[in-house]
Amino acid sequence: MPPRPLLEAEVDADPFVQFRAWFDDAVAHGVAQPEAMTVASVDTEGRPSARMVLLRGLDDRGFTFFTNYGSRKAGELDANPRAAIVFHWPVVLRQVRATGTVERVSDADSDEYWSTRPRGSQIGAWASAQSTVVAPRAANRLAIAAPIPCPAPVTTATWLFRSSSSAAISVQFSCLY
Repeated sequence: MPPRPLLEAEVDADPFVQFRAWFDDAVAHGVAQPEAMTVASVDTEGRPSARMVLLRGLDDRGFTFFTNYGSRKAGELDANPRAAIVFHWPVVLRQVRATGTVERVSDADSDEYWSTRPRGSQIGAWASAQSTVVAPRAANRLAIAAPIPCPAPVTTATWLFRSSSSAAISVQFSCLY
């Protein structure tokens, strides 16, 4: 890709408007999984941890992603509801970083998302606890024709990431591939 200068005069003053523009640009340029983002948190000892999740929504409340309430990530976010997220789109020479607080969204929102997941994903989430060793296959056999219930609220999570302030979203663009 040819150089893409980033001119301050062309950056929207609203960081969420700018994020949407860059996200749409990443989609238009064929970025694989432009919704993939890194979520970074810390444990109770202050040790950082980062993992990839998928952005599932962006609105006036903030960025939304889903995870399992029983996971290490959820435990860290429960104990310290502050996190950072990073989107990296090297194809379009853009990176977006945001820091802020997280909170769980409603059970209704979690249930609505659950109903949209592919059946195989539902089975996988139902049959095994995230961040733990998977039980032997025989222990996880399910009746494939039966509906897969959304796990109890203690095992299904949706996190809403709220930026601390509009200034918390910053542009990172130097030396990308």
